[in-house]
Amino acid sequence: LKEYAKALPDFDKAIALRSDYSTAYNNKAYANFKMGKKEEACKDWQKASAMGNQDANNFVESYCKSMEMTIEGHRLSQGEKITVSSSKMPVFKVSGIK
Repeated sequence: LKEYAKALPDFDKAIALRSDYSTAYNNKAYANFKMGKKEEACKDWQKASAMGNQDANNFVESYCKSMEMTIEGHRLSQGEKITVSSSKMPVFKVSGIK
């Protein structure tokens, strides 16, 4: 059916009734992911994964930890990070680059 937006309130109701219902978190995350809301999806997948949901754990590993970034042609790899300081002009600090 692919009516992801219509399904979200049902997942929220299920979670409200049973806050430990990892399948509802997993399904809500998938719906958000399919609608392009990756950050929201990853938050719910992480919750479901913490509850022991293996499907959610697989999604976390596949979609939430695989973000790639480049800075002036340098691809960040595992262990490297970017820190953004909030001010009038953003300040970027890159660490871990060899």
